[in-house]
Order: sequence, then C-alpha cells, then structure tokens
Amino acid sequence: MATQTQNYKIRRTEIDIPHNNSIITFVYDKRCQGAYSHATDFILRNKLKLPTMAETSSLVLQAFLSYEPEFIDIVNIMKNTYIWAFTGILYAPKGVYFEDNPKMKDEMPYMKEDDIIKKLEKNDPSVRFVPYGYNTEYMSPSELERNPFILGLAGGEGAAKLAEISTLGEIYKDLPWLFAFRRVHSHIINFSALGSGRWLGDRLGIGSVDSGGSGSAFGIINNTENISKY
Repeated sequence: MATQTQNYKIRRTEIDIPHNNSIITFVYDKRCQGAYSHATDFILRNKLKLPTMAETSSLVLQAFLSYEPEFIDIVNIMKNTYIWAFTGILYAPKGVYFEDNPKMKDEMPYMKEDDIIKKLEKNDPSVRFVPYGYNTEYMSPSELERNPFILGLAGGEGAAKLAEISTLGEIYKDLPWLFAFRRVHSHIINFSALGSGRWLGDRLGIGSVDSGGSGSAFGIINNTENISKY
C-alpha cells in the first residue's frame, strides 16, 4: 500500500536583532564557514545582505546575553574561531579607510583610495576615514569603546557593544585585543573579523585579518543594496 504524501514546508530560522533603533533579521540556517570570499559568495547566492561590523556586533552581543541553541552556537564560534564582518579596511599612508560591503576582486575586497574619498566628500555613510595615532593590541573596554579605529570600523553603537562583549566574564577574563597596523607606507587591504580562537586566550579579538582563513558568517534579510563583483 502506497504511503500518502503529506504537504509540508520547512521554514528557516530567522533571528531579529535590535540595531540602531531598528531591527535587523539574520538567517541562522544560511550560516557559512570558510574563507572570506567563499562566505561572500554564499551569502549573496542566498539573496541575503552581508553584515557590517556594526551589525555583526549587534548579533554577537545578543548571542552572549541569551540561551537559545542558535545563540549558544554563535558564542561557541566566538570562543574557538571568528565571525567575518563585511566592513573592508584600507590602510593608506595618511590613515585608514573603512567601507561597508566593498566590491570584490580576486577574492579580496576591492577598495581604491580615490573612490572612497569621493564618497566621503558626498557624506556617504558607508565609508569612514581615521588618521593614525590610535592604540592597538590590548586595552581596557572603555579604551576600546573610545578607540578611533574601532569607531571607524563599527560606529558609536557598535563600539559600545564590542566593549560590552569584551567584559562578559564567563567567556572573556582578559583585556580585549585590537589587531591593526599603526602606520603603513603603502596601501594594504584587509578583511575584518570578530572572535577569539584558542591562541588569544580568554579575550575578545577585533580588527583586521590579512588572509583567507576559515571564519563563519550569517546573512541578513532585505538585501536591497547588494555589493557587486568588479
């Protein structure tokens, strides 16, 4: 006797996160683990938006303050590796440029100083500039929140959330650590990421990454401003 087929629908897990006096929705099921370029392609293929460092900070803070299985999984990622944030970092001789969701070329963020300067002149909120003179490596949470590099990377709200994450004693007992060049003499493009990894010990690590590595990433619904391939 043939078994009657039942109609069914599997729904994805959506996580609503408070962010900048609004709500953004991450799709937990569409998590990707791998190199930055692989994560970029995976999220865009699923018609989702790439989360900036500010948005990633909102997700991670909520995960640390909650006990749902999905959030526990995100905390475990933070303990052992890192989460990609899609805010590109361009070091230039006169300072550092940040761009949310930059274009991609040859599996790297494609960022040109002249193009970013034009956006800055138009007050485009997707780009920022910070001169050199900021502190790097370990610092107190309050220093982290005021650090110009962190403010350029994640904005004011994001910096405050990163500082709060770094104080969560059950996970992080040591001072947070900022990875960043203090000065360069030629242009260098880096990814941005947020995490720990066993070699960091009991501390939050934030900043720029210069290799593909293997991080995780979650896409956001409402991909109205897809980044494009150059």
